[in-house]
Amino acid sequence: MSFRALVVAGVAGLVGAAVLPAAPASAHDPDSRSCVTQHGWSHVKRGMKKKTVHAIFDTRGTFSDGHAGGYTRRYRPCNWNGGTDVRLYVGFSGETNRVVEKRLV
Repeated sequence: MSFRALVVAGVAGLVGAAVLPAAPASAHDPDSRSCVTQHGWSHVKRGMKKKTVHAIFDTRGTFSDGHAGGYTRRYRPCNWNGGTDVRLYVGFSGETNRVVEKRLV
C-alpha cells in the first residue's frame, strides 16, 4: 500500500470514529441508571403495569416489603433538589402487577 493510501485510510478511520455516537453515561456508570428522576416519578400513575413503571424509571428498584395481596418496591431518587434524603416506594398488586400506591417519604 502506498503512503498516500495509508494516510487516506488513517484519516477515514479517524473521521469514522468521530462520527460514531458516544455511549450513554449509563454504559460507563451503572449507578447513573439506578435512580429515579422527579420527572419520571411524576409520570407514574395508579393502575400502571410494573413493566411500564420500570421503563419510565429505567430501573427495577429493590424489593422492600410483601403484604397481603401485594408487594412494595423501593427506588433511589436521583439528586432531587440538591439532595437524596428522599425515599420512594411503589406498591403493586400481587395479582395484576399494577401500581396501587405511590409513597414519597
